[in-house]
Order: sequence, then structure tokens, then C-alpha cells
Amino acid sequence: MTVHVRARYSKGVLTPLEPLELEEGAEVDVSLDRASRPPESRDAILAASGGWSDLGDWDAFKRIIYEARLTGSRPWPDR
Repeated sequence: MTVHVRARYSKGVLTPLEPLELEEGAEVDVSLDRASRPPESRDAILAASGGWSDLGDWDAFKRIIYEARLTGSRPWPDR
């Protein structure tokens, strides 16, 4: 009997992502089929990288964020 089960590999162990109807200690044969993104999605990500780099003054944006962190946006609590 063949059963298709998705599993996650972590720290050297395959862990099924759904319950299996197996007796404790049962031995099984395992075939692996890697789930992966199609190559064209990787190409699209690489093609889009850096696409926003000339749309703003990012150094000024970072300064504004850091200044806001230092000054805070809320009043100090009463003690």
C-alpha cells in the first residue's frame, strides 16, 4: 500500500505533518520528493531586488526613525 504524507525535516528527523495509521515500531520504505519553489519564482525575486533603491532618500528615512525612537512619540508616564 502506498500513502503520500507530507513531512518536515528538522535536526536529522522526518516528522509527518499529519497522523499516520501505523502500528508502533512498524518499518516502512520512504521515497523523497523535495517540495521547492519553481526556479522562475527565484528569478523573479532576484529581478525585483533593488527596485525601490532610487525612490526615496533612505538615509533621511533612517534618521527620522532613529530620532523618533530617541525622543519617543508618547509623553513620559506620571510617577
